[in-house]
Amino acid sequence: MYLSLETTIRFVKTSTRLMFGWPLPLGTKRIIILRRRILRILSTANIIIIVSAQIFNIYRNREDRLNLFLCMTEMTALSGTMAFVFICHIDEDRLRALITEMTTFVRNATDQELAVIRFYVKKCSLLHVTVIAVIVLGGIVYLMTPFVLPQPLPIKAAYPFSMEPIWIWALLYGSHVFTAFQVASALCMSLIFAVLTWFAAARFDIVNTEIERASKLNEVNRCVLYHQESLKFASRLSKTAGRMALAVAASNFAAVMFGGVVITFRQFYTLDFVKVVAFELIAMVHLFLYAWPADYMAQLSQRLSESVLHGQWLGKSPKMQRSVVMMMQRANDPVIIKIDGLLPALNLETFGAGLSTSFSYIATLLAIFGE
Repeated sequence: MYLSLETTIRFVKTSTRLMFGWPLPLGTKRIIILRRRILRILSTANIIIIVSAQIFNIYRNREDRLNLFLCMTEMTALSGTMAFVFICHIDEDRLRALITEMTTFVRNATDQELAVIRFYVKKCSLLHVTVIAVIVLGGIVYLMTPFVLPQPLPIKAAYPFSMEPIWIWALLYGSHVFTAFQVASALCMSLIFAVLTWFAAARFDIVNTEIERASKLNEVNRCVLYHQESLKFASRLSKTAGRMALAVAASNFAAVMFGGVVITFRQFYTLDFVKVVAFELIAMVHLFLYAWPADYMAQLSQRLSESVLHGQWLGKSPKMQRSVVMMMQRANDPVIIKIDGLLPALNLETFGAGLSTSFSYIATLLAIFGE
């Protein structure tokens, strides 16, 4: 199935309304901005209340270790959602500028440039469709939990009052449903960061192709300008995407840590086991969603030096040669997504190392507990 760039943007813009992550356009009225901030605070407060209810559940059933780790696994998703909301809030201006630049570029692109962009969008379409399907199915499973398991609400939580009156249960169930949609909304928000990273990779690929064909000074200068713009876009993207990837990596690490312990228990409900396994898979795919395009962007940004060697600039004017050499020097260092001291260079190698560590951790737990 092929999701076009326009379809992906529309889907993310619509599906992230509950987490208020999509940036408002420039010139938005102050009353709308104020209303959005109030709703964002209220939605975050709803998550905090449910996390508090989970902590109370852990305290009330402190002898039940399985319940502890199941609650902690669910809390990682809620904590990650709050982190996403905060990052989208502080980086709203930068995210708006990045999305605007991408849509403007696509609107004014030539047929050749559009073909390159569509190639990369099509490359990731199957993964994006799979992520959307898993998010929908996971949400349905969680919402059906009270009707299958002996727990009154979708999320494992407890409150210091009775839930027997149907109207109290309905209010709490509605709160949990809203929270589940918030988590799904936050996961969908990651799609736009993945698309932006694929777009950055596509721009470097376009520059690589253009510099190989450039034979005149004005063509080389145009490539130099395109390369500078691509570097600036990727630099701004790496700051916001790096924060999001760090939040994803941290929540995934916690999910694997707590979920791995749950798997070692011998007695639990089948649906709980299915939820934990699905949670682990979503966590890994979520990180892969960032690592895959980041790896392409790093490779294509560094491949420019090789493309220049295949160009037609040899024997041309010294001015053209200086421009080409400058591009080669800038391309020596790949454009990577990272946060110094916290997140290493995000690529498939890092993802593979994290995946290997996760499986080793779970295998060690199973060996210790004799499974």
